[in-house]
Amino acid sequence: LLGVPALYRMILENDRLDRYDLGSLKYCYCGGDVLPEEVKQRWRERCGISIYQVYGSTEVGHVSYSKIGLEPSPRSIGFPLKSRECRVMDPETLLPVTGEKSGELWVTSPHTIKHYYNKPEETAKTYLTLDEKTWCRMGDFVRREPSGELIYVERSADIIKHKGYRVSASEVEAILQDHPTVIGACVVGIPDPSVGERIKAIVV
Repeated sequence: LLGVPALYRMILENDRLDRYDLGSLKYCYCGGDVLPEEVKQRWRERCGISIYQVYGSTEVGHVSYSKIGLEPSPRSIGFPLKSRECRVMDPETLLPVTGEKSGELWVTSPHTIKHYYNKPEETAKTYLTLDEKTWCRMGDFVRREPSGELIYVERSADIIKHKGYRVSASEVEAILQDHPTVIGACVVGIPDPSVGERIKAIVV
């Protein structure tokens, strides 16, 4: 079964779910967004199998997959495919981050496009040449575990600058959504002259 997080949540919350035998399911994959931990745990309890993660984009295709038989870490987007080279970079200095710090994911491969057709400005924002290779700036913040597994932190557009810190809106959303009374949550940054941005949550 291939699906986005919303699909898995809809299946789990369907009031006729108990009428169906899901015993034939062997492998479940999720892409398009980060899978909330509570959905992953409920799925495992209901179906007895893990949901594996897939990550990619139109520009570079599939980038990473979870390993079969290995339980994905929380917020994991898997391990890079052998056909893709990944770097975690500081978006301001354009240098690699050290240790397990988060940074922007850059991807290159001989098999991927290196520019947008007739869009030089967008190409300049997305593609950079480094070490004689053309890298695609994914616009996603990740960190790399010692095992090589990539952990999703945030879409760069959704980073909230609060008191000099980079706060991940989706991490705050994930914590809120773990509460049993919360159906959904959205977190945004509100301009504030004293702290840069205040963190505001909208909760159902």
